[in-house]
Amino acid sequence: MTLKETQILELKETWRDEYLKTIAAFANTEGGRLIVGINNNGKIVGVNNSKKLLEDLPNKIINMLGITASVKIEEPEDKPIIVVDVSKSVHLVSYQSRFYIRSGSTTQEIRGFELQNLILRANNISWDEFCDDRASFDDIDERVVRFFVNRAIAYNRLPSDAELSDTKSLFNNLELTDKEGRLKRTAILLFGKQPTRFVSSATFKIGLFKGSDSTDLVFQDLIDGNLLQMPDRVMDLLKSKYLRSIISYKGLQRVEMLEIPETALREAILNAVIHRDFSSTTSIAFRVFDKTITIWNYGQIEAPMTIEQLCIPHDSYPRNPLIAKMFFRAGYIEAWGRGTITIIKEMINNGLSEPQFKNVSGGLEVTFSRKVPSAEKDVEFLPNSRQEKALTYILEYSQITRKQYEVLNNCSKRTSIRDLNELLTHDYIVPHGTSKTIVYKMK
Repeated sequence: MTLKETQILELKETWRDEYLKTIAAFANTEGGRLIVGINNNGKIVGVNNSKKLLEDLPNKIINMLGITASVKIEEPEDKPIIVVDVSKSVHLVSYQSRFYIRSGSTTQEIRGFELQNLILRANNISWDEFCDDRASFDDIDERVVRFFVNRAIAYNRLPSDAELSDTKSLFNNLELTDKEGRLKRTAILLFGKQPTRFVSSATFKIGLFKGSDSTDLVFQDLIDGNLLQMPDRVMDLLKSKYLRSIISYKGLQRVEMLEIPETALREAILNAVIHRDFSSTTSIAFRVFDKTITIWNYGQIEAPMTIEQLCIPHDSYPRNPLIAKMFFRAGYIEAWGRGTITIIKEMINNGLSEPQFKNVSGGLEVTFSRKVPSAEKDVEFLPNSRQEKALTYILEYSQITRKQYEVLNNCSKRTSIRDLNELLTHDYIVPHGTSKTIVYKMK
């Protein structure tokens, strides 16, 4: 039998009391098993003092960690080993006043913001529900509040008389304040005049890079302000400055489509805001390369969710449930965990490859492939005045010949052939008949 260490399995050749931190890490994460008597190669070597450990370990775990664990002896290959099974704890477990979690097959100490977030989760409180004593209603932008109310009423997610409520009453009904009337972080982020005064990471950074090199920055923009309107502002900037639109025509109607489906991009932006770990000091980052676009957001996918589950129907586990609830009321999202499914379907339906999801540098990164114009019909083409006159003629008389084109536009044979070929190439017209009697009709 050969074993390998994993997120829920740790192997030790002999026992040392310092391994209690691994048991604490299991309790703080998803539980796990520690086996004493197996070396680094996964080979069973056995434990000489197994009976003594069987008596000592339960007491050490209770006295030093404050939890109970299953400790037993097993004898595979006739060699005694100690197996310690640890369940996930309902409260945080410390070892010598320090806190640990499991990350992959390693035990890691957590401090600072990560520890703060772990404490919040252990107490079933989300970061966005905390109040900030520094903020008052003077920091709230009334125009954004009214914008929210109008949208929520239009989507039937607030009653029509909500527009008559003053902001304090509205926030109280929406649980955006506590019993003392203090503003929660969600209220500041979504409706604040300057949210970055209170949460420095409430920003969105967009950068254009040469090729695929993330160090070769061409230019960038930083977007701050209230989170409620940030997705629209990000989309407007992407469309106007960073992304291409593929232009085509159906008859005389101009059709303009963003190279990446707007619905997919908007969902990715909303997901980044709602699932963001705002305790970090980094911005949400949008990187635009020649062939791909990535959006990265601090805060990795955590249990019970996995990266694989993002690609199939799944329940919603927002990191910021109160923020998510407000975006739902405003009609920006649905409450059923369909965001990533929508992104995938939109990409596939528009002939693009599925986006790639992966945990990177402590956050979730989504990579989109850009649609690169490859055929002539994908290149922007505007009919000239002669061609527009001919298209109008076809709409009135159902067809046109080359000779009629020459007379209509008072042009040469060479010009008429070039103009008609351009209209053919870009799918405005189709030929009918033989070479001597050919006519052109609308496609």
